[in-house]
Amino acid sequence: MRECIERLRKLSKEENSPLDELLKADLDFHRAIYAATGNKLIVAVAEFVLNMVAPWVRKSLDVSGRYRAVGLHEQIYEVIEGHKTGRASRKSVDVNLRHFQASLEAVMAAASYRYLVNLPGVCQGKTIVEGTRIGVHDVVGLTINGASVEDVCRRFPDLSRAQVYECLAYYEDHRTEIDVLVAEQVREKIT
Repeated sequence: MRECIERLRKLSKEENSPLDELLKADLDFHRAIYAATGNKLIVAVAEFVLNMVAPWVRKSLDVSGRYRAVGLHEQIYEVIEGHKTGRASRKSVDVNLRHFQASLEAVMAAASYRYLVNLPGVCQGKTIVEGTRIGVHDVVGLTINGASVEDVCRRFPDLSRAQVYECLAYYEDHRTEIDVLVAEQVREKIT
């Protein structure tokens, strides 16, 4: 476990550490915890769950989580290393479970879209184009004001036409949510 947390710390501090190495270190940390129980059933179930959630953990690490993930893992490690029980242990578990639940819910909310993600702590949890900080509402705001898909691509050169079209498709499925965000954006520009 100690080796895993040290590897996580090291990778999170490296500016261009490979995401797959960080993901492996993250998952290995959890595997070490489950292995420490000595319970083969817990290890088997945990391995199944880790394999299921690995793609979402990777996405979360990529968009928002390198430093946040390490902090949460350090909390868990401190509780285990210090043999903490009771309230201190429960608080750490609760914080980590809430983060994990929020991450899964956010990723699942945008899972039916190829290019869009919705992660806690990134752009206030708004739906964005993966790998950017460009929100769906940013794209929609331009198109509402008459911009064409080509205009949007010129304004945001990191976006492909497919990503812009997907933002518009997301808007069709979530009009109320996006209309509120566009209205807020307009109000901010006015004031």
